[in-house]
Amino acid sequence: MESKPFYITQTYNKDFPILVVSTSAEVRLYGCRSEIEEELKKLGYSGIVLFDQIGCNGVGVSRFQVIKFDGTSFERRARRILQSQLPTCLFDFMPK
Repeated sequence: MESKPFYITQTYNKDFPILVVSTSAEVRLYGCRSEIEEELKKLGYSGIVLFDQIGCNGVGVSRFQVIKFDGTSFERRARRILQSQLPTCLFDFMPK
């Protein structure tokens, strides 16, 4: 069984209810967007998604990215790097 370069978890954070974490240093999450979109469709989710690219970006400035998912696909123009909320959101991510 081949492992995915990411995992998806639901959280208790009201601003970022879905967290996608990279598990590979070689693969960026946005490059896996079609696989991630399929997983989110299975969950029946639409809304804001937080990407944590710790695997490929470490603790760099672009570690956290936010993108809107419309229930079918990511809204590519709505992707942004999250900087101002890093300290608070780090403490809110507890799997449901």
